[in-house]
Amino acid sequence: MKHGEEDLAKKLGLKDKMQLAIYETVREAMTRDRVAEEVKYYAGYSKEETIRTITLNIEEIILKTRVKGFRHNPTRISEMETAVYGTLLSKHYDDLGYDAITQLTVPLIDLTKIHYEDMEQ
Repeated sequence: MKHGEEDLAKKLGLKDKMQLAIYETVREAMTRDRVAEEVKYYAGYSKEETIRTITLNIEEIILKTRVKGFRHNPTRISEMETAVYGTLLSKHYDDLGYDAITQLTVPLIDLTKIHYEDMEQ
């Protein structure tokens, strides 16, 4: 299964299963919360390209805001949530809409706790 995730990540233009987890979470939110015709995809790109752009933006924020031991530090978690939420709101409101953004922030932080806790700083 792990090898399949890595293959899927590469096929989608992502570097690893951590980005794939973010991608799938964003894709699910877009599918669940928006009618496809309503979505104004990022700068005219396809849905997949838009989700990939959102994924990379989220990972960038996660990598900038996380610190060693953040998983057990409520203040750091709150700061990360605020940064992710702010990025989604400012850069991807047209792609996701307010409801999806508010519903997406906590699951993205949960993924961060799982996949980004033990990475080198």
